[in-house]
Amino acid sequence: VRYKEVYKRSIEYPKEFWAEQAAELQWTKPWKEILDTDSSTPASLWFKGGEVNVCENALDVHVQNGRGDQAAIIFQSNYSDTRYSLSYADLLDKVSKFSDVLRKQGIGYNPDSKQQQNVVIYMANTVEAVIAMLA
Repeated sequence: VRYKEVYKRSIEYPKEFWAEQAAELQWTKPWKEILDTDSSTPASLWFKGGEVNVCENALDVHVQNGRGDQAAIIFQSNYSDTRYSLSYADLLDKVSKFSDVLRKQGIGYNPDSKQQQNVVIYMANTVEAVIAMLA
């Protein structure tokens, strides 16, 4: 029953609903407008003007809230008997280290830069791919 209520609210009051959900995230820059359907682009723009760091919300929050020892990723290979898990703290450590490697190569977020950087990751669906994506 709860799912249907939540779904109904998301459809009937999308701006209010998504503002409530977004309030649960840590924003580096708050949004100016929740939903822009009148823009000149064919797609709607969500949280216009806002910036969020996905890694902070996916990893840092869990470590800061005392869940660092809990499993963030449970990996089981389709091709071998390999199976292991990685805690939030361990994953954050690996992401931070790889992020430093990228930054030393000149790849990374620069708030002073006017140019957007795009990075392509061509990897199998592995833990290392998740680390690269979050870095």
